Order: sequence, then structure tokens, then C-alpha cells
Amino acid sequence: MALKVRRLLLIAVAAACLGIQGAHAGTFALYSTGVNNDGSLLGLGVADEHYTITAVPSGVTSNAAYTLSKQRDVWLAGPSGDITYWNADGNRVPTPTPTDPNSHWLSLSSDGTIRHAPGDYWYEQTFMLPSTFSPGTGIVTFSGRWATDNTGTIWVNGQQVTPDTGNWVGSTIGSPGYKEWAEFTITGSLGFKGGENVLRFVVTNTTDIESPTGLRVEIYGNSGNYTPEPGSMALIGCGLALAAIRRRRRKE
Repeated sequence: MALKVRRLLLIAVAAACLGIQGAHAGTFALYSTGVNNDGSLLGLGVADEHYTITAVPSGVTSNAAYTLSKQRDVWLAGPSGDITYWNADGNRVPTPTPTDPNSHWLSLSSDGTIRHAPGDYWYEQTFMLPSTFSPGTGIVTFSGRWATDNTGTIWVNGQQVTPDTGNWVGSTIGSPGYKEWAEFTITGSLGFKGGENVLRFVVTNTTDIESPTGLRVEIYGNSGNYTPEPGSMALIGCGLALAAIRRRRRKE
């Protein structure tokens, strides 16, 4: 009877150890610009469902960020043939072939040709990590590509994560950054936390006069990965418990 109990205990401890190992990795939702919760494109001229503009050169704000129905001809072509394109002289130009049907440009209004003040514009979305995530030891990874008018940097919870600071791998976008995609990968531990996190794209309108500005982001898979890591000590404990049970069985 005692042997059967110990055998059941061994099975239970092994299952618990496997459960701990499997529980410490997962995914979380992150979104490209101009998509809904399932990653499908939003319409033209509507408020983005995940990004808000939280700061402009004049100070803190809380504005919706809009998909464009009208954009500059020098920007990466949008995903819809219904978008109209305009040059710097205010003249409409032929619509290019739609490209990259996974995201929209965003700006302060649906008219991407409107001129805005020089300075920084903060586009933010929030994402959740489990309460078990351990800052400093857990690892978060996500990647994608982006374009800005003009330059840009990426921040997490108030910490700049591009360019590479030793804990992160990423890229800033040179001026002008609106003509082609720039790839980025964010991977690290510092700055992230359990619960709500803030991902910020800071777009700097670098001209000396008012000019159009915008942001376009594609998060690959509309998700990121995390490994909380604090379960490593629990796994060690499980291993010791299993070893002790096996030693006791051999002695008997």
C-alpha cells in the first residue's frame, strides 16, 4: 500500500513540475496600426482601436489616431485603392498600386496632408503581461516593421528601447522615414512588468515649419512572446523532490 502511495506521489510531483514548466511561456496581444482585434484592416478615416496620441509638441493630450483617407504621395502606399494621394503643392496625383494589406498609416486626423507643428508626437497602445511576470528576469520578445514622418523611437513603460542599449535590439528610422520600412526586434527584460504595459512610438516631425506627420506599424503576428522565468526555482525544487522520492524507493 505504501509503495502505491509513493508511486502516486511521484506521478503527482512529476505532473506538477511539468505544469510549472509549461506555465511560464505564452503570448500577448499587440496590434499593427489600423487593424481591429482580429487583425483585419479598419476602414478609411476612422479612429484606431488600439493606438491613441497621448502627447503633441504643445503638451500632453488624449487624441484618437485616425486611419487615412488622404495621404502624401511620398509616403509608403496604403492598403486601399480608395485612398487619395496628394503632392506637396496640394495637387492630386494618380493612386499607386495598394501595398502591404496589413496596416494603415495613422495621423491626428483622416487627412494625412494636413500640416502639423514640429516636435514629438506620442502614439501609444497598452498590452498585458501576467501577474507572474518578473521584471529583470522575465523575457519579452516582439518584432515588426515601421515607418514614420519623420524620425522615430520606441519606448516601453517610459524607457527608450531603440537604439540598442545593451538589453535591446532595435532600430531608429532616419529622416525621412516614410519612404520605406524599417525592421525592429525588441527583446529583453528591463522595463516590462506584470499587468498593464505601455508601448510608445515617438514620432518626431523634424522640419522647422509645419508639415505632415504620421506613423505606420506592423507587429508581426499581432502578438509578442513572454517567458516570466520566476518558475525556475520552483522547477529546481520539483527536481529535488523527485530525486528524494526516488532515493527513498531505492532504499526500501
